[in-house]
Amino acid sequence: MSLKKENDEYELIPLNPIRKLEKRLHKLESRDDLVDVKGVTSNIFEMITTNQALISDVLRSNDKLSDEISKLPPKIDELLEEMSNFIKLLSAASEISDVKKEKPTDFIFNEKFDQLINLNKNMLIAMEKFHPIKLKISKKKSIKKR
Repeated sequence: MSLKKENDEYELIPLNPIRKLEKRLHKLESRDDLVDVKGVTSNIFEMITTNQALISDVLRSNDKLSDEISKLPPKIDELLEEMSNFIKLLSAASEISDVKKEKPTDFIFNEKFDQLINLNKNMLIAMEKFHPIKLKISKKKSIKKR
């Protein structure tokens, strides 16, 4: 046999103010000169129940807010982890772009071009040894054309 009803709500509230109100109401009710004491008492009880309803709403809101706030730290940790991963990706991308700026193919082309220039110089020197007169004449003609 259960003594509690399932729909009943219980809260801890201080009883001293309620007891004082009950004593004052009892004194008012015992006086004969007041005509509408029962109306005043019903108004006071209505205010007390309204006050309790407001307090209950505030407590429920506080509980919901506490629950939502308790969800924030893990989400902040997750956000920090995502930001850290993003920063790592950015730094890796910047390193890749720095490497791309150097372009190993440019280095190879420059090296090959330098080799080609040196080879042409060597061929020119060798040709001058075999045909000194013709090359000097052709050099003079190309100089005059400019």
